[in-house]
Amino acid sequence: MDPSLPHTMLAAIIPAPDGRPELRQCPVPEPGPGEVLVRVMASSVNPTDVMTWRRGVFATGQTAPFVGGYDMSGIVVKLGRGVTVLDVGDAVTGMPRFPAPAAAFAQYATAPARHLARIPTGTEDLSAGAWGRWAGLPLAGLTAYQALVDTAHLQPGQTVLVHAASGGVGSLACQLAVNLGAQVTAVTSNRARTLVEALGTRHVVDRATVDRQRFDGRFDVVLDTVGGDTTPRSLAMASPDGVVVALHPYAHDDLAQRDPRLRRMLVEPDHHTLEVLIEQAARGRLSVQVGAGYPLRQLGDALLHVETNKTPGKTIIHIQGDNA
Repeated sequence: MDPSLPHTMLAAIIPAPDGRPELRQCPVPEPGPGEVLVRVMASSVNPTDVMTWRRGVFATGQTAPFVGGYDMSGIVVKLGRGVTVLDVGDAVTGMPRFPAPAAAFAQYATAPARHLARIPTGTEDLSAGAWGRWAGLPLAGLTAYQALVDTAHLQPGQTVLVHAASGGVGSLACQLAVNLGAQVTAVTSNRARTLVEALGTRHVVDRATVDRQRFDGRFDVVLDTVGGDTTPRSLAMASPDGVVVALHPYAHDDLAQRDPRLRRMLVEPDHHTLEVLIEQAARGRLSVQVGAGYPLRQLGDALLHVETNKTPGKTIIHIQGDNA
């Protein structure tokens, strides 16, 4: 270990399924070949973090106890063998290793260098709020982009309906679709209406009344971020040659077999697309909507906050400094 780096760090451990996260001292990990060590400044809580916490197991099979967290922003402090794409001191963001854990709910984490991208701002210019917004971009932003661009092949002028438009994925999907020249209808709650209207959407619909709208066969693309009963309803809203992108890749096998318009996807790390998202955010064309922030020691409260959908926008975990 580099003598300038600490030997131990604070990490939020999920001790068991449903177990309240425990802040413990753990060894600082060593980066392997092709990896870097990141001093994590911020992370964010995604719905998949809540599912992992409740079940006590990752999609890749790792079981509790573990350190969760998929998103991270921070500073590269050490390079593993063979790393040439990043340097010590770089400010970075990413969702490394997904769907395996990035272990980002900790003061330090290792990550494949190719799963991260530089933030185009000097570290001295980044406030806690800025680190938080960068941490809220990777998983939600990559999901939205891969759904709309890579899966649905969204084109200018097409009509798009986005469910849960005030959430992390939904709010970024609305902005990306607007940037692509699409006509966006956003479904959200009335309390989040003002936030969603500010994203440039053409129409905002109350989710309590969406089923009463005359939307049958109307949309070229429907982004189903909710799952469950929303998926067959989304198919009804899509045009005969439209596409419904569902973010629940293992659900609705029967529908997927019967209706080729349903395309299920699971987000994956993508260095190039992450750079595209960062560039749009740096130019002000893409904004992470932050709804709440918690210190690392209150991760349990943050998980409950996301589970109960208390506020629209991303929930950020501040990891370094007085907020930890």
